[in-house]
Amino acid sequence: MQRAYEALLWACCPPPRRSPDAIPRHEKRAFLKRVRVVSVYDGDTFTVVARIEGVWQRRQVRCAGYDSPELRGTDSAEKQRAVAARDHLRALLPTDRSIVLRVDGLDRYGRWLARWPARPLDVRMIAAGHGVPYSGGAKTARRPRAP
Repeated sequence: MQRAYEALLWACCPPPRRSPDAIPRHEKRAFLKRVRVVSVYDGDTFTVVARIEGVWQRRQVRCAGYDSPELRGTDSAEKQRAVAARDHLRALLPTDRSIVLRVDGLDRYGRWLARWPARPLDVRMIAAGHGVPYSGGAKTARRPRAP
C-alpha cells in the first residue's frame, strides 16, 4: 500500500527543482509552509509534498540545528548509527497528517532548511543521541554517540 502511495506521489508531483536559478524567489527567504511528510531518508533529511503556487510539489527538507550520521558513511558503525537515527526521526514525524514547517531558506544542495516549531527536532534528536549540534559550515569530527 505504501509503495502504491509513493508511486502515485511520484507520478502526480513534479520533482524538486535543482538549479538555483529555477528556485522561486519566495523559497530563498524564511516562510511558514503546511506540508505532508512522504518519506525519511536519514536522520536529518526527509521528503514532503506541499502546495506551491497552486501545484502539489515534492521538496527535500534538511533539518536545521543538528547533524546526524550519514547512511553513506565510511564504516559499518556509522551506517548502523545512521539507520537508528533515521528510524528515530521516522517515529517523530507524522505521516498521517500535515504539519507546519518554518523554512529558513535553502542549503547548498537546494533543500529546504527547516524547523518544525511544534516539536523541535534538533533538541529531540540530540537528546536521544542521534545528532550533534550543527549550524552550517565545516563539519567537525564529532559524531553522535551510539544509542
